[in-house]
Amino acid sequence: MSHNWSLDALYLSFDDPNLQTDYQACLTEAQTLIQESQNLIEGQPEPANLEILLRASEALYLKLWKLSAFASLTLSADTSCEPALALEEKLRKLQAELTVFEVRLKRAVGRIEDLVQWLQNSRSDYLKDLEFALEERAESAHHLLSDEEEILIAKLRITGSDAWETLHAKLTSTLMATVSDAQGQITEMPLSAVRALAYDPDPEVRRQAYLAELAALPKIDDSIAASLNSIKGEVLTLTEQRRYGSPLEATLKEARMSRKTLDALISAIEEKLPELRGYYKAKAVLLGDQNGLKFHNLFAPVGTLSEVYTYETAMDFVIRHFSTYNPELGAFAAHARDEQWIDVEPRAGKVGGAFCSSLYPVRQCRILTNFQGSLGDVLTLAHELGHGYHDYRLESQKLFNIEVPMTLAETASTFCETVIADAALATLSDAESMTVLESSLQDAGQAIVDIYSRYLFESRLFELRTDHALSVNELKEEMLKAQEAAYGDAMDPEVRHPYMWLVKGHYYSASVNFYNFPYAFGLLFAKGLYQLYREEGTSFLPRYDQLLSESGKASVESVCASVGIDVTTKEFWLKSLDVILGDIQRFKNLAEQKA
Repeated sequence: MSHNWSLDALYLSFDDPNLQTDYQACLTEAQTLIQESQNLIEGQPEPANLEILLRASEALYLKLWKLSAFASLTLSADTSCEPALALEEKLRKLQAELTVFEVRLKRAVGRIEDLVQWLQNSRSDYLKDLEFALEERAESAHHLLSDEEEILIAKLRITGSDAWETLHAKLTSTLMATVSDAQGQITEMPLSAVRALAYDPDPEVRRQAYLAELAALPKIDDSIAASLNSIKGEVLTLTEQRRYGSPLEATLKEARMSRKTLDALISAIEEKLPELRGYYKAKAVLLGDQNGLKFHNLFAPVGTLSEVYTYETAMDFVIRHFSTYNPELGAFAAHARDEQWIDVEPRAGKVGGAFCSSLYPVRQCRILTNFQGSLGDVLTLAHELGHGYHDYRLESQKLFNIEVPMTLAETASTFCETVIADAALATLSDAESMTVLESSLQDAGQAIVDIYSRYLFESRLFELRTDHALSVNELKEEMLKAQEAAYGDAMDPEVRHPYMWLVKGHYYSASVNFYNFPYAFGLLFAKGLYQLYREEGTSFLPRYDQLLSESGKASVESVCASVGIDVTTKEFWLKSLDVILGDIQRFKNLAEQKA
């Protein structure tokens, strides 16, 4: 079985005649769409005309999705692929030209005085089904600049923030680090592989990998700092021009989430931080760290479950437990494995981390991991397959109804992680359970405590960037301050990671800012949903699947309310955090027994 994904469902190669045909069709259809959208320039749009344009744009966007996915996924697996880089560049230019249509559409919908009544009078089921998508476009019209400015911004992004983002991916994926083992053997490894050693059971391997990473990063830190400053500077400029109060305000609009909900979430996390740190303190004692947990021990495996998984055994484990919960979910995971939708191990030129990419036009997905065989890697597989299952549930929706905000995008993935961890815990002894429990708490700690540090860092980054471009030393200093605020005395102040701003790709997108708090939201919301599943059993599954399938058609608060959850209250988040704290207490009890 191949451990590299196949993209044949999209195109066979960059010379594939179908790729060339689709690209040429996109060029023609884009110009036609732009020309026809002139009918939207003045007055209130006619329903029939708007439906024709939306259907035409849908057909165009599906082709663009296929082309863009083929280029971006190829680059994720091989950042030096020149045909992919060339295609991506051409598609960015074409998408910039389509800004004309998008701006005209938003302005036209924004001129409709009573959109709900207008839709009712339209007699178009197609348009009625897009009510929320059209409402969003009407609201965003208030933040548009002139047509000429919007087009210019889209074009300048190609050589601005998009180029800086590409540079970050290129430098971090090709950087090699020198790692020493206990015998003094020197090995050159790509950064993604070095970072994966953080999960190694050998403490010296983890320490040497950490030192190797910190030694290698200065080779690219000036260039990456320039990237970060340029991207955030662009965001601040556009935020001001579009009359948003801050990048956070703009992000919340895009996330379909109120500030009240975010404040409730952050306040609950801050209240529970002292108790959440109990996990790190207990782990530090287990590992013999005297002054708090050392950063290179953050992902250290503990317990007696020493099994190193192959990809095959990991997938068998995930599929078996998915099927116990929901046979349809298990069948989906098996299909993803059998059809080569997953790119598995780290290698030179491949980007680090893990993600799932929806291929909605062909009703598939692709998953990238950097699998090394740890239990954490197994949970990562479950997480990304959860994203894939979410995409699967969205397949019945129209294209304009599948855009899920980041907050809800983490729901199914975290839910699936919980399914795997919970099912495994039910079958193991206390000694073995400690490993599974600890791995689950690793993820929870990353999604809550570490995410809190990233939220603080990015907030401070935007604040300082309004005044000046930050130096490498300033970025490192602000990252350490954020880690201190989040981890406190639970992490050794002498062994932290000042370069986390460099290795986390989430900071390097001008179109997606604050790619941090949605993870905390997703984890805790998923925990709340899992509690409902425990209480209601299989009768909960249809309601859960319905939530996933309609998560792109309403605000965060409305989607959550559909399953009886009020996320605007601090009380909900505190209850979800109590679920995590219960696991921490269980871990502490097991740690005391072991000690």
